[in-house]
Amino acid sequence: MIFLHLTTKLTANRTTNISATNPAPTQKPRNSFPAWRLPNGTINASENQLESASSSCERWEWGCAGAVVVALVAEFAIAAIHPPYDSFLEQWGTAIADTVIALGIVGEVLFSRKDARIQTELRNRSNAKLADAIRRAAKAEFDLAILRLQTAPRQIDPAKFLAPLAKAKKPAKVELRYQKDWPEPWSFAEELFTYLNIAGWNPSLPIEIGSDDKPPNSSPPMVGPDTSGILLLTKNLLTDLKDPDSAVRGMITALETASTLTIGPDVRLPENTLKILVTPRVVTVLPISRQ
Repeated sequence: MIFLHLTTKLTANRTTNISATNPAPTQKPRNSFPAWRLPNGTINASENQLESASSSCERWEWGCAGAVVVALVAEFAIAAIHPPYDSFLEQWGTAIADTVIALGIVGEVLFSRKDARIQTELRNRSNAKLADAIRRAAKAEFDLAILRLQTAPRQIDPAKFLAPLAKAKKPAKVELRYQKDWPEPWSFAEELFTYLNIAGWNPSLPIEIGSDDKPPNSSPPMVGPDTSGILLLTKNLLTDLKDPDSAVRGMITALETASTLTIGPDVRLPENTLKILVTPRVVTVLPISRQ
């Protein structure tokens, strides 16, 4: 038999201002210039910083490519003009253009590689968020499936339920109880009442479980999983279990396919009387072994 004890503890941290002081203004984080420069590195940068840095790298790549094109045009222009010998343009023009071309190519490569690292980090973060979202969705679906199993109504198979009761000794009385504020236990208790009447087992009308329905602490230990489901109580448990034709044996066989069953003694019960406590069903989730 299980007793659910739900405790909600609320804690609050209170901060008392001793003196009224003006709060310090919130400082906005300064954006680095140029945007592709990440002072804290790629891994520690925020997503906004990474996106800005990626856009900046693309712009600088285009700038480097433009510098290469301008330098090539300048070389063709110098060759077409054919400046005088020993002039500045004749002496340094081609060298400067070649230098700009080299720097432009190097800049394209560097900014392309930096942009690739940034895109990889953004992709990794996106994949991590997607994986987390998938895990959350799977857990939500799993919890919903468990909830549906827990709230799904238990049903009695008339043939399987009535057959063992017909072979067993009929008790003098069967007391039915159900968990308060739970519609499914009440419905199942009503179904038990119907079929026990058909079997001629003299059931009482189902009523709510009260504080006096709990077996006393002096009783011997209960037999079964001791979880929510159905608790079957009898006065002489060990004697009833030894008798293959007892009412307890018949009820065990009748209910074994309908719900989780726990058997316990209650020495306060009259002789040849059964008490059935119907509580919310429990779904046991077994761990999945990975080989």
